[in-house]
Amino acid sequence: MIQARDTAHGGGPPAVSAPGESARSLSDAAQTRSTTRRWRSAELFGGDTLIETEHGSAVYQLRLTPMGKLMLTKSRRFLFLR
Repeated sequence: MIQARDTAHGGGPPAVSAPGESARSLSDAAQTRSTTRRWRSAELFGGDTLIETEHGSAVYQLRLTPMGKLMLTKSRRFLFLR
């Protein structure tokens, strides 16, 4: 849950905080959301039902199930970096 705090003495926008994170201003929170990159799954899959992505030396498979859900699994194939 995000909670607004009174910042009448600070003169800036109200700060927000969620459990486990420090308070930040509303403008900082909005700025973070606006810089998050987003892709449509149809663009990623391009008509296929399986795509692979590399992360470090591991390969992950992102699968579109017949029920329309996404399933991410770590592949048994690994990249060998020189």
